[in-house]
Amino acid sequence: EWLMARSNEGMPLGVVHLILPELWTKRTAMFDIGIADAGSRGGGWMRDIMRLTYRRVFEHLGTESLWANVSVSNERARHGSRTNYFRPIRRFFDPDSNEELEEFRITRDDYRDLVSSGHLVYDGDHPK
Repeated sequence: EWLMARSNEGMPLGVVHLILPELWTKRTAMFDIGIADAGSRGGGWMRDIMRLTYRRVFEHLGTESLWANVSVSNERARHGSRTNYFRPIRRFFDPDSNEELEEFRITRDDYRDLVSSGHLVYDGDHPK
C-alpha cells in the first residue's frame, strides 16, 4: 500500500510504502518513508507523515506493530525514527545489502499511550 503526503497547497511532500505481507498472519507491518523534495527536508514533515501513517496502520488496519530497518549510516532517518517514538530494537548486518541496519518498532500499545497522554496530536496544522 502506498500513501502520498501533500501539503495543504497540494505540494508533494513524500511517500509511505506499507509492506503488508505479515499483516494478516502476524498483525505487523513494515514501512519505508521518503521525503519527495530535498527542499522539504528538515521542515518537520516527517512528524506529520508519521502521524497519518500511525492512524492508518493502528486505527484502520488493526496492526499490532509497525517497524522499519534503517541503515546505520542514515543518521537523519535514525534520528527521525527516534523522535517519532520508534524504539530501537536491534542492529544487524544484512548480507544482501552488505550494510548494517537498525530495526525500529512502535507497537499499538505505545501508540495508544502516546495518544491518551497527549503526545500525539492530530491538529492538521504545520508550522510555516
